[in-house]
Amino acid sequence: MTKPMDVVVVGAGPCGAVAARSLAARGWRVALVDRQAFPRQKVCGDALLPDALQILRSLGLADSVLAAGHRLNRISVFSPGGHEVRVSGDFLTLRREVLDALVHRAATQLGVETVADVVSSLSESFERVRVDLRSRPPLLARACILATGADTRLLRSLRPAIAPAPTAVASRCYVRSSHVIDRLVVTYDRGLGPAYAWIFPLGDGLFNVGVGSVCRSRTRFDHRSLFERFTTVFPEARALMAAGERVSPLRSAPLRCGLDPDALRPGRLCLGAGEAAGSTFPFTGEGIGKAMETGLLAADAVHAFLGGEERGLDSYSLAVLRLRPRYRAYSTAHRLLDHPRLMDLAAWRLKRSPWLAGRLAAVLKEEADPSSLFSIAGLAGSFFR
Repeated sequence: MTKPMDVVVVGAGPCGAVAARSLAARGWRVALVDRQAFPRQKVCGDALLPDALQILRSLGLADSVLAAGHRLNRISVFSPGGHEVRVSGDFLTLRREVLDALVHRAATQLGVETVADVVSSLSESFERVRVDLRSRPPLLARACILATGADTRLLRSLRPAIAPAPTAVASRCYVRSSHVIDRLVVTYDRGLGPAYAWIFPLGDGLFNVGVGSVCRSRTRFDHRSLFERFTTVFPEARALMAAGERVSPLRSAPLRCGLDPDALRPGRLCLGAGEAAGSTFPFTGEGIGKAMETGLLAADAVHAFLGGEERGLDSYSLAVLRLRPRYRAYSTAHRLLDHPRLMDLAAWRLKRSPWLAGRLAAVLKEEADPSSLFSIAGLAGSFFR
């Protein structure tokens, strides 16, 4: 059995990697475990919104990420009836295999010990967490952060009440095309039903093109058919495909959206962070920024605990749940998918109300409460401003 660590972080995506890096920077001995070696592929929209870029800047990682990515300053959102709303902002697209490798490398440069292996089981004693690996000796640690994405098996082994099912599914492929698109494109086109789709330019004629849907008990989307419908009914997607071709298969991944309080503290010495705790936003499907934010909050709580604060881990759930009003607002917005005419009305007002458009830009920058936008009161208020 290896020498005990201070912390084991399971899952080396952006959430786990920034958590491990933050703890190592404060002098703790950290092991970062992932089932795959890096670089590795990850199904994602490959878009970084302002919150993610701000976190990367705060960590001193922005220069390397910006150098590798494709910068954009606009996003277009289409309502079910085809109303286009354009918003300016600071956006970046970067393939996840590149982003993950950059953040993973930044963690190792600060002394994080990386382990490429499958975690077969997890258990807690009074003072230690034991992480059993498939092909290596187990790891012992004083605390553990579970950043395992939509896979909640390890969390549920400690707390069975955690919901096992994902809340949404997203699928993407890469397309190379001569058609020019100079902005992020998201659509809730009526032809897609209660689903959404996107086109994100990656530079040099490469695009991330995908579709997403919410998991519902009575509705099951065939994403291959949904993708074909998207590239047929939506003009920008149709033009993109007419001037290009797929260069990868359509791949799918589950999402956990909306925060799961049970998953934040699955065990006495274990915290759940990132998508494992439901950090992805409903409605937009944006998850990288909030995954990293919860990873850093988990690292802060573990640091306090390791430093002698007996109830240091308790601070984590309280800190994350302060974000709950934001998630509720996005959940309200997501319910608009069942009311396409209301979405069209909101888009119509956004195009005609500078105040409402300014609120949307502020929400994307996380400078405003989304409930001021994604609500009947917010929409009604725009008529008087």
